[in-house]
Amino acid sequence: MAIVNLFFKSLVMSDNIFYILLFLIGNKSRIYFVRIMSRIKRGLNNSWLFFSFLTTLILLNS
Repeated sequence: MAIVNLFFKSLVMSDNIFYILLFLIGNKSRIYFVRIMSRIKRGLNNSWLFFSFLTTLILLNS
């Protein structure tokens, strides 16, 4: 789990992955996605929870 957490934190540092995920999710969940990403970017320790939530959003909207 620590590896996943580290991996996701490195993704959050990259602005490119933010825009790629934003594009994948689509218009429906964009507002929620932006709110979640801003919370993660503030440096939460349990970012893997949000990562799994984002993955669920992506799967639901694909």
